[in-house]
Amino acid sequence: LRARSELLALVSHELRTPLARMRVALDLAEAGDLVRAQAALANIGIDLAELERLLGDTLAYARLEPTQGRDAGGLLNLEEVDPALLLQASAGRFRAAWPGRTLVVELEPNLPFLEANRVLLTRGVLNLLDNAAKYAPSEEPITLRASSAGGWLTMEVADRGPGIDGPDLARAFEPFFRSSAARSHATSGGFGLGLTLCRRVVEAHGGEIEAHSVPRQGTTMRLRLPVSERI
Repeated sequence: LRARSELLALVSHELRTPLARMRVALDLAEAGDLVRAQAALANIGIDLAELERLLGDTLAYARLEPTQGRDAGGLLNLEEVDPALLLQASAGRFRAAWPGRTLVVELEPNLPFLEANRVLLTRGVLNLLDNAAKYAPSEEPITLRASSAGGWLTMEVADRGPGIDGPDLARAFEPFFRSSAARSHATSGGFGLGLTLCRRVVEAHGGEIEAHSVPRQGTTMRLRLPVSERI
């Protein structure tokens, strides 16, 4: 109950800023200040995108309450998923959203299928890719890798960004936590919920996620998922 109350308070706080900017734009338009109103209205699309992302992540986060065991309660609607197709599709969506960024995709041939929720797993991968794009220099490539061994599929998203120092790295998956490097990117957006959602998605699939980072050299997010037992 305490965790839910904290989540509600944090989401309410994050909603205020874009809503306040929308209100200012509307007030300026109503007052007849067309020049300033036009400038403010131009940012409403960005504000709406922020709200949409926050609400989507929050709903997914709330849906995936911490559980014991894989897909406890049968909430995920699992299906057979080809990870190569899922990752290639995620890469395509990332490139469309970040046309100036270089994404290198390295997939091991003949990856085994997963028993997964395609939508949630795609959201988790895109969150990791977006996170890398926000904080790594625009000229540096981002790498998406996948391989399998011993009944597990390993996916990695690696960047050459500022990295995360030790104290912040230990808190990387906490709800609404943003590292000092992330906070220094004042224009990069984000609410600090993406990595927490990724962890919940991965754990609900019976997997695990971990962060490896070296300050000023980059960060690698690595997740491991059990392969399908139906093969």
